Amino acid sequence: MVRLEKLPEKSIIDGLKGKLDFYEIHLNPTMAEGIPVCRTWPRYNPENRTQPSKVAAAIFGYIAKAVILLPFDLQESLRSQVSGTRLTWKDLAIRAYLNGDMIYPQSTTLDGPRGEDE
Repeated sequence: MVRLEKLPEKSIIDGLKGKLDFYEIHLNPTMAEGIPVCRTWPRYNPENRTQPSKVAAAIFGYIAKAVILLPFDLQESLRSQVSGTRLTWKDLAIRAYLNGDMIYPQSTTLDGPRGEDE
């Protein structure tokens, strides 16, 4: 990872997509602007995943699908809680699920319940 003085123009970033990853690191959630950095594009190799990584991915995949099925009033409540922050309502819902503060019902449209091995 390399720290930059400023992020390059969007056309340069778009031209290097898939090779270099440009973004800002926000050390404090209240920071309006972060520290610009660049790194090589992350490489994904599913063959080298560990069993705990596969289980974690299955859990995250389940909740990422389930969160959009939450009742509208609950979604609105979550939206109001994250107002003025960099979080989205989905971030808060996923965090609540992973922390055990929220339990989603099983559904036949989802992969499986929390923690179920595939």
